[in-house]
Formats: sequence, C-alpha cells, structure tokens
Amino acid sequence: MVRNALLASEDVKAGMFPSEKTVVVKDQTGQPFSALIDDAFIIKRGQKQFIRVRIAEIQGKRYLVLLPGEVFGGSRAITVSKDQVQELTA
Repeated sequence: MVRNALLASEDVKAGMFPSEKTVVVKDQTGQPFSALIDDAFIIKRGQKQFIRVRIAEIQGKRYLVLLPGEVFGGSRAITVSKDQVQELTA
C-alpha cells in the first residue's frame, strides 16, 4: 500500500520556472540526489523544507520513496533512511 510522507531536503533552490524548485536529498548511503519539483510539493516547517513523496516500500530502516516531478539522470524512486521520512496520516 502506497502511503504519503514528507522527505527532508538538504537544499532547495529556485528552478527555471517560478513554480519549480531544484531540490537535493540524500539517499540511504548519504549520496546527494537532485530533482526538479513543483513548488506545490515543497512544505516548509520552521527552518526546514520537505518534499511530499509517496512511500512505495519499507524494508527495516530503509524507505523506497517516489519523488514527484523530474529527476536528473534516473528514476523517481530513491531509497532513503527512515529518519529522513515523516509519514503522513490520512
């Protein structure tokens, strides 16, 4: 069952278009992963920024999440650490 969640971002910058952001998140190994995300999927909580994602699979402390939008050079799916994810309830 796919669930909604928030993924902590490392960096969020303006994209080419006003409604677009370039975001960087880290995968489970700590490697940076960049994507273009529509501004509607960026959530600010205090000084932190999160991306609305969907959890496709959970394996222990690893979450396979699906990013919205375009991803540079690959899949929209990324495996991240559990501590980077905040699951959302209905």
